[in-house]
Amino acid sequence: MSNPFSGIITPAMKTMFTNALDALHASDGGTVPCRLTFGDTSWDQCPNCEFDALRGRSKNEYNGTGPLAFTAGICPICHGEGRTASTTTETIYVIPMYKKSRFIASVPVDIIENTVQTQSTIDTFASIKQAKTMVLDTDMEGLTTNTYTRFNEPQLCGFGDSSYVVVLWTRSA
Repeated sequence: MSNPFSGIITPAMKTMFTNALDALHASDGGTVPCRLTFGDTSWDQCPNCEFDALRGRSKNEYNGTGPLAFTAGICPICHGEGRTASTTTETIYVIPMYKKSRFIASVPVDIIENTVQTQSTIDTFASIKQAKTMVLDTDMEGLTTNTYTRFNEPQLCGFGDSSYVVVLWTRSA
């Protein structure tokens, strides 16, 4: 008996599907800007106080050019450490999906509330894999900040190829 469904999915259909998703991923399509945060990745010398190289700490004396002058006590910027943490970030564009019934790919049964699934292009895979958190839709930061933590490993998906990345995030703040 022959398969009644053989030949239904043609190369033209796969191309049409990919073109439709590419249009959604275009900057004016269905994406929103998100900021990936990679954690405290480096330390910078405090811009506000004098640094004591011998002790490796602040001298707790205002350097005269810093953003917040002080006359006594510890530096209000670095709290006497002499350095400040610098967080590395990157902006990517994703299509967010909030309804669990619309999630793509396999979804764990124990999925919790306040979970969002994002889809993005394959070039974001390495960044998403390394990210600690994501601020979803940075255009809304004046009203609300939606910070998420990655729930699962990024998964590749597509229609005959792996052109897109799907990942679940849980709300952390």
